[in-house]
Amino acid sequence: IADGQVKWRIVYRVDADGKNLVRVLGAEEIARPNGIAISDDQRTLFVVDNHPQKPVRKVWDFDLDAEGMPTGKRRELYDFGDGRGGDGMCLDGEGNLYIASGANRLYPFQNLDNPAGVLVLSPEGKKLGFIPVPEDMVTNCCFGGEDGRTLYITAGKTLWKKRLEK
Repeated sequence: IADGQVKWRIVYRVDADGKNLVRVLGAEEIARPNGIAISDDQRTLFVVDNHPQKPVRKVWDFDLDAEGMPTGKRRELYDFGDGRGGDGMCLDGEGNLYIASGANRLYPFQNLDNPAGVLVLSPEGKKLGFIPVPEDMVTNCCFGGEDGRTLYITAGKTLWKKRLEK
């Protein structure tokens, strides 16, 4: 951090033994990494890139090799446009992405095109649905509960939960 600004925005991986820290993505591939997830088969890395001043508000995916390193260029899965982009992210059992995103009030460098909630995308980037959240600044989500079908969502000062049937 220099002058209150983060100088580097990098995605790292800690090896399973906890001994090695490996740089996976840097500024060449990603402007401001935020939410990250890896597919169940460990072959795809999904990254939310959310930098409102660049502006970059996208979700990318990267193929991973057997060592967990990207094998080529990023692919754009989704573009949030000029509205508030994504923050935290999780995957369901089918590999669909659940991305905490959007805003219900105006913030600098973005508009209100994306309402606050959880955007649901297929692993290929097709929009499957949207779960609205009435509170602003939806920041993260994860699955839990006995059968893993309850989606927990953090927003503002509140923890929301939504039971999903599928």
